Amino acid sequence: MNRRGLTVSLAIPCYNAGAFIQQALDSIYLQTALPDEIIIVDDGSTDNTVSIIKNNPDLQLIVHEENCGIAAARNSVLRNAKGDIIIFMDADGIADPLFIEKLLSCYENPEIGGVGGKGIEAVQKSYFDRWRKEVLFQHWGDLPLEDVPFIFGICSSYRKNIIEKINGFDENYTSSGEDMDIGFRLHKAGFKLAYIPEAIVFHQRSDN
Repeated sequence: MNRRGLTVSLAIPCYNAGAFIQQALDSIYLQTALPDEIIIVDDGSTDNTVSIIKNNPDLQLIVHEENCGIAAARNSVLRNAKGDIIIFMDADGIADPLFIEKLLSCYENPEIGGVGGKGIEAVQKSYFDRWRKEVLFQHWGDLPLEDVPFIFGICSSYRKNIIEKINGFDENYTSSGEDMDIGFRLHKAGFKLAYIPEAIVFHQRSDN
């Protein structure tokens, strides 16, 4: 439990993330505000993701026998998490040491249903990487915002009880879009989504 009296579940959904998952976990172990639990959902990986995860102590591993999609992975977290706040980051992300601390700083207002951070495209090796940074960016800019339409899944957090009230993530979204959908439904339910750019996750993906 942190100084705001909130317990925190840090969750990483992953699929064939063997090249990245250890870096992601290492960045969580170095946080200034440590989570109360770490939950990894392996969504039917066919590479060495699970064996790498099992080398790390003190985390909960949930394994889907087949690939069910990103929304289903997030719902597995929702069913198993014990924290008041669930923080999600992508398996190919590296969290800044202040990532968790900065997200939690925005939960003073009970109208806040979720808080998002800034996803930065850290790898710029190719034209496709540069295109993704300019077109498929995962942030709302350099200034904090009291309310945004949705928060990006790469670096997102929600009050668990509120996500439960709106019946979790829509599992029709198998690869993307689940973050937008849950954001729109949270607004419809009367909650705000805050954005704090100091809560940073560095995206390690590179395209060819």
